[in-house]
Amino acid sequence: MASRGTGNGAPGTTPAHAAFELEQFCWTAPDRLDVTGSFVGLGPAATGAPVLVIEGPDGVRRLPALDDGASPPPEEGRPWSAAFAWLDPPVAFDHARLQLGDAHVELPAPDSEPVDRRLVVHLPDAPRREPAVSASPAATTHDVGAGGMEAIRMTADLLEAREEARELRIAIEHMTQDLTRAREDLEDEQQRRASDLQRFSDGLAQVRTAAEEALAAEQRAVDQLHSEVSRLREEAESQDRELTEAKAGLESAAAERAASEALRSRLTELERAAEESTSLRSELQTALQRAEAAEGDIHALRTTLDEARTDVERLLSRLSPTRDAFGAPG
Repeated sequence: MASRGTGNGAPGTTPAHAAFELEQFCWTAPDRLDVTGSFVGLGPAATGAPVLVIEGPDGVRRLPALDDGASPPPEEGRPWSAAFAWLDPPVAFDHARLQLGDAHVELPAPDSEPVDRRLVVHLPDAPRREPAVSASPAATTHDVGAGGMEAIRMTADLLEAREEARELRIAIEHMTQDLTRAREDLEDEQQRRASDLQRFSDGLAQVRTAAEEALAAEQRAVDQLHSEVSRLREEAESQDRELTEAKAGLESAAAERAASEALRSRLTELERAAEESTSLRSELQTALQRAEAAEGDIHALRTTLDEARTDVERLLSRLSPTRDAFGAPG
């Protein structure tokens, strides 16, 4: 896109001090162009609303400034910017002109690197003149035509791709944040589950320990019960043997001393105690004691009988001389 009147101090232009320091002229969306820069020596002429005039094969279009993209009226040396929107679908254009009231500035191609960023501001008292075509690459007129259409399409595609990339970056950031939150929630849940599992394991270990202790105590109680039963069985068998032996001894003593009613009575009691031994084991010890006492009595009685027999024999031996002295009767 050619720039009209970009030289400084050219015939028919304002003085060199009336200029626009271009910072950026670019596409910011498929249907939006932004202009940024600052004015020098503009004066009070540029008081109208900014308009971007587009000239191309399809005619002239005037793009209004967006309210949210325009700064206040230009001030000397202060940064200024404006955003212009296409009211129709964008088309190829040859020239672009920034117009503020009666003043205007010829702009280079959007997204290009101009040779001189200091652009002349054309005021109403200075008629605009077309510069001569120069052979220099810096002043070469750009034939936009079909190439301009392709450039606009590529620019629109690029801006659309940038917008999609921006949206994708935002979506990725949101997904990353969601993923981070989900990972944090998962870590918290894992820590909570690990804590619950540890508490459950500790409780289970305590229950297992208590169960093992209770089982060991029960086993000890069973072992003690078995030992007690074995001991009682042994004692019962021993008492049975002692009772049998006592019965045999009492029977022998009763046979030897059939005349002794006391011995018979005791023998009867022992026999009765022997018959009731299964249900009266608690009386066994008493019976054994009685049997032992009976044996003692028998022994004492035997001793007494032996002493009586000795006394009788001794008395007979003493009486024999007397009997012989008196002589036998008849």
